[in-house]
Amino acid sequence: MEKGGVDYSVLGSFSEADKGKLTALIEGSLNKNLISSYYDTTIPKLIVIAKEKGDYLGAAIIEEITPEISYIDKFVVHPDYKRNGIGGNILDIVEEHCPEHILRAKVANTHQGIYEKKGYQHSQPLGGWIAYWKGLEGANLSLGMNYALNKHETVEVRK
Repeated sequence: MEKGGVDYSVLGSFSEADKGKLTALIEGSLNKNLISSYYDTTIPKLIVIAKEKGDYLGAAIIEEITPEISYIDKFVVHPDYKRNGIGGNILDIVEEHCPEHILRAKVANTHQGIYEKKGYQHSQPLGGWIAYWKGLEGANLSLGMNYALNKHETVEVRK
């Protein structure tokens, strides 16, 4: 799919992505390093990548909690392309493919407004995180919250 000159691809595995470009995007956007075992221990349900002329501008990596419930493990937009609609388009694609999903963001994350703008519900801060979700309620929400808030860190502070 293409929108505004940006191509959006939905992939099923890391082998379909350029891991070098994906790593650079994630690490550059978060200003942290991915843990060395990330690509070996994370099994994506799907990956959404926004690119222009081969450059990775944004991405979301989604894991499966259950067949119905998904977890957005990574959601990043290159710092030079924020506030251009790329993040919103990525979340729209995630919602099309995974209507029941959850993610977590650090309380200090300054880009949380996109989730409220896109209609996500959210928790109070819990252990330094805020959980955001769509399409979840009852037992599925509890399961998603438990997964999101107990997931181990997959990035580390740069040395």
